[in-house]
Amino acid sequence: MEKYLLGIDVGTSTVKACCFTTDFHPAAYGKGEYKTYFEGPSYAEQEPEDWWRATADAIKKIAGQIEGKGEIAGIAVSSQSPSLIPLDEKGNVLRRAMIWMDRRAEAESDYAANRLIGHERYRRILKSEPDAYYVLPKMLWYREHEPELYEKTKIYLQVNGYINYKLTGKYSIDLIHAVAVQGMDYGKQQWSKEIEEAVDIPLREVLPAISKPFDIIGQVTAQAAKITGLKEGTPVAAGATDTISAYYGYGMVSDEGAAEMIGTSSILLFNSSKPLQDYGRLLVKPSPFQKEKEILVAAINASGASVEWFRKLFSENGKEKLSYGTLDRDAASVPPGAGKLIYFPYLSGERSPLFNGYAKGMFIGMTSSTGREHLARAVFEGTSYAVRHNFEEAAKRGVKPQYVVCAGGGAKSREWLKIKASVLNMPLKVMENEEVDRAALGDAIFAGIGIGLVNTPEEAAKQAVRYKEIIEPNPEWVKIYDRLYPFYRSMYQHLENDLQRLEKI
Repeated sequence: MEKYLLGIDVGTSTVKACCFTTDFHPAAYGKGEYKTYFEGPSYAEQEPEDWWRATADAIKKIAGQIEGKGEIAGIAVSSQSPSLIPLDEKGNVLRRAMIWMDRRAEAESDYAANRLIGHERYRRILKSEPDAYYVLPKMLWYREHEPELYEKTKIYLQVNGYINYKLTGKYSIDLIHAVAVQGMDYGKQQWSKEIEEAVDIPLREVLPAISKPFDIIGQVTAQAAKITGLKEGTPVAAGATDTISAYYGYGMVSDEGAAEMIGTSSILLFNSSKPLQDYGRLLVKPSPFQKEKEILVAAINASGASVEWFRKLFSENGKEKLSYGTLDRDAASVPPGAGKLIYFPYLSGERSPLFNGYAKGMFIGMTSSTGREHLARAVFEGTSYAVRHNFEEAAKRGVKPQYVVCAGGGAKSREWLKIKASVLNMPLKVMENEEVDRAALGDAIFAGIGIGLVNTPEEAAKQAVRYKEIIEPNPEWVKIYDRLYPFYRSMYQHLENDLQRLEKI
C-alpha cells in the first residue's frame, strides 16, 4: 500500500489540502471556503469552527480519492497568520478570531512598543516592527474591551494550532507563528519574560510551548478520525505559517534563489545564510532547520489586486472582466516604458518596504494619446518596480539572489513575467504543476521530516520542485527600465507627505 503525506493550508478565504506520494507527486486534492466578517471599523473576523468544517470536508474528499490505494502516514497544517483565537478551560472558542487583516489594535500596538517597552528595545527583543497586525496588541485590545471574556481565556491559539487541536486534542504553536505573536524573544526562541512583565500578560501560561514545524505534536484522535476519514493515530506535525511552508514548497533551500508568490498580494522570500543585525524595511523569520540562517520576507499589498482592479475597470460588455488574454495582448502591443507612464500599485497602502497605510495607487504621465494598452503595460511594470524596490532592500542586507522562482495566479501571465525579468534583470523560473498549493507542499515536507520518511528539506526539494520554463531578461528592455525605475522611486518620495496630509482631511 502506498504511503502519502498530507499538507493542509488554511488561507484567508480557502483551505487547500493536497495529498502527496513520498516522492512528492500530487495524488489527491480537496478544498473548502469560509466567510470573513467585517462588522466594525478595521475589524476582520472569522469563525474557527468554519475553518474546521472546511478542513474536515477537504480531508474527506482526499480520503475518498485515495481509498484502497494507500494511507496517509503524516500530516502538517499551515495557515494565514497571525490571529487571536481565545479558548476557555474546556477548549471552547470564546469569540470569533481576530485575523491578520484586523487593524483595531493600532493604539495598543503603539502603546506597547513606545510606552511600555520602548521602540528600539522592542525591535531588539522581537526582531520585528510593532504593528496592529500581530497578536500581542490584539491581546491588549481584548483585555481592555472584552474583560469578561479575557478573564475566561485559558489559552490562545493560531489558525493552524486550532486545526491541530481539533485533529489531536493537543495545544501547540510552531516557531514561525510564535514570531508573529510578538511575545517571543527571537534570539532565545522562548516567550520573553521582559515582554510578559511589561504588558502584564502571563505569556508562558496562556500560550503553548513552542515547537519546530516538523515536530510531531500529537496523533489524530478517534473523534477526528470519524469526522475526517483519517486513520486514528496518524502523526501530526506542528506546521508553520503559509509563507514559510510555501518557502519550502518552492524549494528555497539555497542562497542563490528568491521566490515570489503572486496572488492578490505578492510575497517575496529571500535566504540569508547568516543572522541579520539590520533587516531594514523587511520582515525576518528564523530558519526551522539552521539557527544561523534566516528568511527575509517582503509583502506587496496589491500586485494581483492591481491586475484584478484593472480587469474590472475595463470590463467587457459592462459585465465580464477583461480577459487575461486581452490584458496580455494589450500590454504586449506597447513598447517598454508604456510611453513614460508610471503606475504605483498602492491600492491598499503598502507593506514592504514602505509600511505606509497612507500610500495611494496612482498613474503619473498620462497624455491625450494614452490608451488602455498603455495603462495595462504600466500596471505590469509598476507592480514589477515594487518587487525591485524590495530586492534593493534585501541587497542592502547583503542578500543578492541570482534568480527568482515564480508561482501563483500571476505566474500565468507570460507578458508580466517577461516585464518582471527585465525590470529585475534576473531570470525567472516558472514552476510546474501550477495547481499545487506550495504551502501544502511545504507542509507535506514538514510531515515527511517529522515521521522520518524525509531526511532534509534539500532532499525533498530535489524530488518536489520542477520548473517548466526559464524566462530571461530582454537586454534592451533592461536598459529602458533602468532609466525609468528611479522616477518610480523619486516621484513617490516627493508625494509622500502630501498623500499623508490628504488622508487626514
